[in-house]
Amino acid sequence: MTTISTRYRSLLLLGLLPFALPLSASLVVAALAIAVYVVIAEPAIAMPIARASRKEDDELAAALTSSDETEVLAAIDTAHAKGRQIPTLVLYHPNPTVVRHALETIEDDRDISQLIPILLAHQDAAVRAAAMAHTH
Repeated sequence: MTTISTRYRSLLLLGLLPFALPLSASLVVAALAIAVYVVIAEPAIAMPIARASRKEDDELAAALTSSDETEVLAAIDTAHAKGRQIPTLVLYHPNPTVVRHALETIEDDRDISQLIPILLAHQDAAVRAAAMAHTH
């Protein structure tokens, strides 16, 4: 015996209503059946979106910690474009180009004051200059 999912039972009920009940009662039951269908279908639709979002976040986090300069720079731009915060750990990246780009991209209202002394002592003069600019 095959089982019919709740979703399809709801649709079947909608199809049979006009034959079984008066029109006003059919409309009320149809509205309820649609509501049940939406409640049941919503998690089925939302789960893949949530999974995709989590996967995207994981990929972005992995790209931000990459040793490949191009990959990290692209990840910084992607995070910024999506309105996500760029992790301050990127400021510890060994590549000065990545650190400068992160400093230029991190919003001024974020508190990175604890890292400024470290960045002002960086071996790269451009990183030191970007850190100094970020303090003002």
